[in-house]
Amino acid sequence: MLHNCNFVAKVGAPPLRESMTTKNEVKDAAKDIAARTDCRDVMRRLVVGWTPKERTDAKTLHSPCPKCAGDDRFYVRAEGAACTHCHEKLMDAVGLVAWLLNLPTMAEAVRELDAGALRAVVS
Repeated sequence: MLHNCNFVAKVGAPPLRESMTTKNEVKDAAKDIAARTDCRDVMRRLVVGWTPKERTDAKTLHSPCPKCAGDDRFYVRAEGAACTHCHEKLMDAVGLVAWLLNLPTMAEAVRELDAGALRAVVS
């Protein structure tokens, strides 16, 4: 269950490109997209009204967790995001999209970032 946030309606994404049919091709696409995507932009695009706080450095933003609602547990940097309570491992942009949207596969998260509603956040 998501707390303290509303998600932007997703636009249906077309199927993955024909060339991405194997697990390794999806992994390669995920690495490429994650390297070009700022997780802070993903949060701004997906979570309506997301208002993070800057801490010691302007590169790390903190906010309540969109999943467990823990106050100030969630942090986001350009390269990843994590919650100190419910998802301690740093997620890249693909993992963040899959986690926020409850997508069952990495391929679906790649699809959202590659051709779906989040296409604008990939540089």
